[in-house]
This record gives sequence, C-alpha cells and structure tokens, in this order.
Amino acid sequence: RALLKNVETAQVFEKSEVKVWECRNCGHIVVGLKAPEVCPTCNGTGKISSSILIDETIERAIAYYVKEKDQKKLHLKVNPLVEAYLKKGWLNSIHRKWIKKYKVDIKITPDTEFALLQFEWVDQNGERLEQ
Repeated sequence: RALLKNVETAQVFEKSEVKVWECRNCGHIVVGLKAPEVCPTCNGTGKISSSILIDETIERAIAYYVKEKDQKKLHLKVNPLVEAYLKKGWLNSIHRKWIKKYKVDIKITPDTEFALLQFEWVDQNGERLEQ
C-alpha cells in the first residue's frame, strides 16, 4: 500500500526527508531529498569515466559550442573541486588556456550539489545548453 501511495503521488523518487539513493548500475551514492534522474557518475550506463579525463571532456564541449554553435560566452557549472582544479594557477590555469585557445569568455562557477564529474553548460539566461 505504501508503494502504491508513493506511485500515485509521484513520491517514489522524491521524499520529504533526506534519503540515501544508490545507482543500480555503478553503486554511486547520492544523499538528498530526491534521486537524480540520471546517475551523475555513469550517466545511467553503468560505466564510470576516469576523473583524469574531465578537463578533456569539458574541452571537447567548448570546441563544439565555439565551432558548431558559434557561442562567444560560455558558463560552466561544476563541482567545487573541479572548479579549483580548472582555475589552479592564475596565469597558467586550464581555464585561462581555454580562453586563449578558443577566444571565448568562459565563466566557471562551483555548484555544491554536483557530483565530482558532473558539469552543466548554461546560457546567459541561465537556461541549460544541450550537449
């Protein structure tokens, strides 16, 4: 009866108190009121990418937005640890190298709600950009 009630009220993956949610594919744990629609670690595939490749993954997205979508300004939201990694070293940071290489304004902001390898591109209006 409790499960039926949760299904009827759309509360199966959303609770009123903090719960531990585990990805059935990779075992990633998320603590919160709501389960993510897609696992931020494996993207629902069960395959986990290496954290060492995060800057390469982000750079491929920058190249796509600059060359294919003709974007002049980009806003990247990332986990605070990734933000620190990308901005480490004021003149020689990965962030600065991207700005010089692609001749684009890139704003990077931390989001404590993001998993380590989770990132999101947003436009000037705060709308999520599709990748």
